[in-house]
Amino acid sequence: MRIEEEINSIIKCLRIKIICFIILEFIFMLFFFYYVIAFCQVYRSTQMSWLLDSISSYWISLVITVSLSLVCSIVYIVSIKCQSSKLYKIVVFIYEFS
Repeated sequence: MRIEEEINSIIKCLRIKIICFIILEFIFMLFFFYYVIAFCQVYRSTQMSWLLDSISSYWISLVITVSLSLVCSIVYIVSIKCQSSKLYKIVVFIYEFS
């Protein structure tokens, strides 16, 4: 019975945290949407360059993240196949700080 109470307590705490996160995220999204709209109204001539720079920044960060993940996974697989604990520790170190 005690375990069920603890699990229910943890679930209740997680629900509260998730609801708070969703509300906070929604408030941030509204603020950033307002900021973008205000920016585009004030600086009409820079809308297109701002949009293209935002898209290119997103794609560059996506490519870097995927590349780093791919390299880490390849080195991880090689370390397991070769049974190299040093290589495995290097991968874990890189993974923790990325």
